Amino acid sequence: MGGRKPPPKTGHSGAYYRRWRPPASIHLRGFHSRQDKSRHGDASAASAISRIWTGQAQGISNRGTSEGNRTPWSLRNLSHQFLACPRCNCGARPTKQMIVIKARDNTRVKAWLRLAGEPKERRKLGRALVEGVHLVDTCLQRSVVVETLIVSETTFKRSEVANLIGRSSAEVVILSDEVFGRISGTETPTGLAAEIRIPEPRENLSSTSCCIFLDAIQDAGNVGAILRSAAAFGNPSVVLGPGCADPWSPKVLRAAMGGHFYLDVRTLSDLPSAIAEFSGAVFWTTVSGGSAPATLDLRGRTGWVFGSEGAGVSATVARAATHAVTVPMPGGTESLNVAACAAICLYERSRQISTVAARS
Repeated sequence: MGGRKPPPKTGHSGAYYRRWRPPASIHLRGFHSRQDKSRHGDASAASAISRIWTGQAQGISNRGTSEGNRTPWSLRNLSHQFLACPRCNCGARPTKQMIVIKARDNTRVKAWLRLAGEPKERRKLGRALVEGVHLVDTCLQRSVVVETLIVSETTFKRSEVANLIGRSSAEVVILSDEVFGRISGTETPTGLAAEIRIPEPRENLSSTSCCIFLDAIQDAGNVGAILRSAAAFGNPSVVLGPGCADPWSPKVLRAAMGGHFYLDVRTLSDLPSAIAEFSGAVFWTTVSGGSAPATLDLRGRTGWVFGSEGAGVSATVARAATHAVTVPMPGGTESLNVAACAAICLYERSRQISTVAARS
């Protein structure tokens, strides 16, 4: 390796080992077959090339020990798990510590199960569990704080997952496929999840350009679809009142497809007070008797109130709004799905704003 020998395995402190690094120009693909001594059982060369270190199995961290005393993953056994540099795919970037958990009753696995299944746990900790390559990638793009990346053994072998791990500074925990299936909320787990901090709202309700108020919408799929439409049509704020599905539940997160991370999402106990704080024109939707969205001027500060499909917007919340809106349905069906109704209304506002911008 350019005339530099790896340090001996014993007799030095962790700081001594950290001083030794392979030259930046040397990487895995640059090795001649005669130089690859790991093929012949040279463990020190293997650990020097891979630079992959793990904690003990079952999630018992050994961060307090020096690197020289940790057990390296051998290049020979885990060459497919070498994480390449995401910028140039050269493999020269050192990797982070990883923890392997295979026990179903591990304390961290139990904690993730509670985080996925209990709204109170999410509110208490201010954290949520997102699953899937798309959602994890969106979190990284939007600078959401990722505490832990959770990967199944099978998924860890995929290059796109290695790229995501390389882009994040978060701790990486590898679960057996069986254990990952326990914390996943789907029948066919994606094999990648992340424990994240729930983002705090960036704008006050009194200054945001548009806000959506949800009144007792219990269906997680509808809540997620509305959040997705809100993000797509440039509506920055969403307030969920009592009786709504938890916006940070796994089902809502999957339905929103990353929309959360483009929005300020709040859950408040007093929806009328939130509407009063917003203080703009607020439109509530009703099956009949309201104005069609296309007949209204929606270019200013606009609020929308959507209620459950069965009961609609409650009388108390409707009184706090300023205008009633009804989506015309010439086909004769009794009502629209609330997520479809929201998409139509939000699109109309977006259309009006873009039309004015195009003319100016």
